Amino acid sequence: MIYQNIQLNDPGGKYDNYRTDLVATVCYLAGLSDDKMEMDQFSKEKVAELRKDDRATTIRYLCSIRMQIFRNYKQISAAKFQPGSETDNFEKCFDKDQVKFLREKGIEFVHVNMKGTSSIFMNVAYINQYILDNIDKIKPLIPDWIKFEYIRSLFLMPKCNAGPSGSLVLTHQKQQNVFSNIRNEMNSYNSNKNSYPYQLFIMWPYTLSEKDGNVLFNDEKFLKMLYGANRDIFKAREYVIDAPVQAKESFYDFVSQAGSVAIFVDCENVTPYSFVGMLKGLDAANISKIREIVLYDDEHTSTAWDYVSSYVDLDIPITHKEIERVLDNKSLIDTVMTAGVCKSYYEDHVDSVVLASSDSDFWGLITTVSLAKYYILNERSRTSQTIIDRFDQKGIEHCFMDDFAQDKVQLFKTQVLLGTLRKRISNFNETGIWQDMDANQLVDSLFREAYITGADTQMEQEKKTFINTYLKGGFTIKYSEDAEGNRPFRMELNRK
Repeated sequence: MIYQNIQLNDPGGKYDNYRTDLVATVCYLAGLSDDKMEMDQFSKEKVAELRKDDRATTIRYLCSIRMQIFRNYKQISAAKFQPGSETDNFEKCFDKDQVKFLREKGIEFVHVNMKGTSSIFMNVAYINQYILDNIDKIKPLIPDWIKFEYIRSLFLMPKCNAGPSGSLVLTHQKQQNVFSNIRNEMNSYNSNKNSYPYQLFIMWPYTLSEKDGNVLFNDEKFLKMLYGANRDIFKAREYVIDAPVQAKESFYDFVSQAGSVAIFVDCENVTPYSFVGMLKGLDAANISKIREIVLYDDEHTSTAWDYVSSYVDLDIPITHKEIERVLDNKSLIDTVMTAGVCKSYYEDHVDSVVLASSDSDFWGLITTVSLAKYYILNERSRTSQTIIDRFDQKGIEHCFMDDFAQDKVQLFKTQVLLGTLRKRISNFNETGIWQDMDANQLVDSLFREAYITGADTQMEQEKKTFINTYLKGGFTIKYSEDAEGNRPFRMELNRK
């Protein structure tokens, strides 16, 4: 049975498989109200995670107070000058818990009659400065495969901040320039509020209109429009669209109805990142009956298979079998894996077999050991229509692993790349040979060895992120004298 992804232009689609973790993060940071953050659109786990993060909550409260000032400018401005303590009257306009939280973080946004002005825009200027000072702290909350500068710019108001220690609002002329810019942004927002997503104030790169719809509807729409607004193209669709609910449920049903089930992986004909993305996209409680996962591998496959068992956080034993070749040009994976399935069925009484492979060579196994129940995990991009038709004719269910969202695989990719890099360093420390002296060439080589592929622009972004995060600090060469008087060099990676 084949499950197709629902397209954005499908009027009958429910978008169940479109991810919303990123838009949930942006909405939280921008100050979306607590009741709306509880909408079914957003993952409860994601929202709970954000609420525990002080970095995110700091930006959230600053944005929330700024937005309240914009929405209720006249009332809040008037409240400042009512009889009594100006500070007390001003503070009553905002959530006391937000004010308390910010003060505990050393952030004081209440500035009354400061530097020769009573304008409420002085408070906004300081809020903008605090957002500027803190916005980079939320970078770890944004996946590496997204251009953080585009997200960052949504919360910053250019030429509208107070400057370090209020340096940009010291004189009357400077104040007027900053206040004029703030007023223009406020008026633009208030006159077009219904076009902003959930009426949240964000600094979209162009003037939003109702024809844009809700730009924070789901991660794909948001990123396509955000990249487009920055004259860029977002092509990593596989990161933001998950497998359809029906595909997951078909797999859960297969496992629940099995007496004993095991997964056998043909590492030659499966992309490790698709397989890991599929496992990370499943509910652990629904696959608890899986007895084991067996990886059949050899030296010509991706190095990523070496890291699967340490990355996949499931209470399922993972066995990694590396099959030696007798002839360099002849793999024995198919033969050994077929023997492994037969042994599990006939000796270990595994009655339900999950085959992870996009190859047709296992059709002989399926038709020979015909009493076993089969479920196939394959990849849309690597499976022929002929074998899919055979599955349908025989009533064998399957789902495409590359339909599962790949966003959770990024940390796995980083783990593989760092592991591969450490092997290079270890080899240098043993042999003194280092081939790739250029950082770009080194990273290209690491990505090839790890079999990490994707759209050119996305690969450029991921390679740039890896260089900036892990290679920018460079390497340190050390030596120490041994008993024979030798002074061998040793390389170490400098990490931030």
